[in-house]
Amino acid sequence: MQEIDIERLKKEVEKAIIQKNKCMADINRATGRKYELMREKFRVLNEKYWLLQEKLDYYESTYITGDDEIEIKRIGDTLENMYGIYLKGESIKIGHIDYRGYHDSTITGDVGYFIDNRFNGHNYAYKALSLLSDYLYKNGVPDFYISVFIDNVPSLKIILRAVLNYGGSIIEMNGNMVTFECKTRLKNINKEK
Repeated sequence: MQEIDIERLKKEVEKAIIQKNKCMADINRATGRKYELMREKFRVLNEKYWLLQEKLDYYESTYITGDDEIEIKRIGDTLENMYGIYLKGESIKIGHIDYRGYHDSTITGDVGYFIDNRFNGHNYAYKALSLLSDYLYKNGVPDFYISVFIDNVPSLKIILRAVLNYGGSIIEMNGNMVTFECKTRLKNINKEK
C-alpha cells in the first residue's frame, strides 16, 4: 500500500471516531424511539470504525512470521505487544495473540490469544501459538506461561497440545483456572537435533 493510501486511511479512521463520538453524545440526549435508532446508528458506526482500524493496523504493523495459511504481524514496536493474526496475504484479521513480559521472574512472560468465532475450527489458534513461540524463542524468550479456564475445552485442547510439543507442564491449578509453563527452548532444542 502506498504512503498516501495509509494517510487517507488514517483520516478515515479519525473521521469515524468523530462520527462515533457525535453519535454517542446524541444517544445521551435521546429518549424513546430516537434512543433506539441512535443506538443502532452507533452500532453501525462502531463496526465501520473497527473495520477501518483493523485495516490500518494491518498496513502499519510489522510482519514477524507466518505459514501457508496465516501470518502474524506485530502491532506496535516492542516484543511485548499485541500481534494480529491475519489470513495469509490479506488484511482480514482473524484474531490476536499477545505476549506480556515479566522482568522479575525466571519465566519471561505470558501469552494469550483470541480467534474470532467466524474462524474457529481451522487450527489457527494452535498455529499462531506455535509460530509465536518460535518467534519468541528466536528473540531470547525461553519460556512463557499460558492460562485457561478449565471449562474452555477447545482452548484447553489447543494449549495441552502445544504444551506437550514444548515439553511444558501444569504449574498451577487455582479454582477453575489452570496455568501451564511452555518451554520454547525445549521445543527448539528438540527441533535442532
